[in-house]
Amino acid sequence: MSDITVVVPHGMVEALAVIERIGGLELIEKLASLFEKSSRERAGSLEAFLVAGDRKQVSRTAHAVKGSAAQVGAEALRDLASALEHEAERLEANALQDRVDALNLEIERAIGLLWTFVRERRGTP
Repeated sequence: MSDITVVVPHGMVEALAVIERIGGLELIEKLASLFEKSSRERAGSLEAFLVAGDRKQVSRTAHAVKGSAAQVGAEALRDLASALEHEAERLEANALQDRVDALNLEIERAIGLLWTFVRERRGTP
């Protein structure tokens, strides 16, 4: 069995380093917890809005995800959310579902990267 190395992207490291200088690792942990909770809630909302056919709310929720992602330097998530925000009202239904699915996967990836950063700073596995 081989170990898998997770590399936190440079943009996220830079954004979190600024936050760390302001409030220490404790602030990053609070931010990571808030990001995790709010992002998962937004992922659930996106699914509900899709089922309801409310594309305007899909777009608004993607906008909120984009802002949160930008705060923590999750550039890939920010970019996906931005694309969904601008395309939600014109995409074909299957393409919209695919975009939401991709966004939700990237939310989980960003959450994992945030906690990886925290563990690395703490020196814990």
